Amino acid sequence: MNHKIFIYSYTIILLVLTFIFFRRLLENLKSGDFEYLKLALNLGIMVVLILKIVRLGKIENQKNNAN
Repeated sequence: MNHKIFIYSYTIILLVLTFIFFRRLLENLKSGDFEYLKLALNLGIMVVLILKIVRLGKIENQKNNAN
């Protein structure tokens, strides 16, 4: 498949995960009871997605520069 499809898919997933992360963070700040595991897992997945997007973007740019 085309790398652009994966880049756009990962970006949409990252947007959703970012929304969920900040919603949980604000809820935890209000209640004072932090769910560290959920926050850490969500943040970890977000970092992995960012790295994947950057890696695929570099591959796509190299492919475009070669043409």
